[in-house]
Amino acid sequence: MMPGGTDGLYRDLLAHPHTLYARVDVHSGPALDAPIVAADIPFTSGSVAASLTSRVARSMFMGIDESWYPVLASDPLAPYGNVLRVYRGVVMGDGAITYQWPVFTGRIQYVQLDDTGQVRIEASDLAADVVDHGFENPENSSAGVLIPTEVKRLISDGLPSAAFGTFDDYTEVVKPLTWEQDRGAGLDEMGFSVGSYWYPLADGQFVLRKYPWTVSAAPVITLADGEGGIITSVQIGRASCRERV
Repeated sequence: MMPGGTDGLYRDLLAHPHTLYARVDVHSGPALDAPIVAADIPFTSGSVAASLTSRVARSMFMGIDESWYPVLASDPLAPYGNVLRVYRGVVMGDGAITYQWPVFTGRIQYVQLDDTGQVRIEASDLAADVVDHGFENPENSSAGVLIPTEVKRLISDGLPSAAFGTFDDYTEVVKPLTWEQDRGAGLDEMGFSVGSYWYPLADGQFVLRKYPWTVSAAPVITLADGEGGIITSVQIGRASCRERV
């Protein structure tokens, strides 16, 4: 597990004034060991959006100075294969960056320079590479193999450099199926059959994980009222089926 979360020092940092840390590196490709083309790109704005209900789970945009606009196809931010890796964390009092995590890994998709001199960079996570690589011919499933094995095969065929994280446990096997063109649809179909999502993590590693609400787990935090509790107020209400306005 990554540091943070219920870590006492990290929670104490968040409870007091602190400095946020953010870094964007450009790599030559999606492989975990792909060389860095440019490190710590200076940016003026940016955000990462994430949703498990979308095949492309993460997307991001970044605003940068005009001097970084990719005039040549070989420039670091040219949308021809280079990958952004984005990190976020907090700076500790002594300047250390103990708590930092990857929040996005994806290929540069679009670069735009406007008349104000601002450059907008848009990127999508590595699921976009897999989805964009459709089947050239109808593809038959490997009937009888475990579903995680087939998921890895379809992802690797679409993105040969794909890396994989820890999958949930599955005993279900693949049925005889034929997919026409849409590789993403094939992966969606297998995931749906076992109540799971396939997606890349923030560091770019692909996983197959069960819907979170179907998996029993210990609570992260318990809220209690009464003496010694941490709930200060509560409201109870009932409503008819008619929508409240």
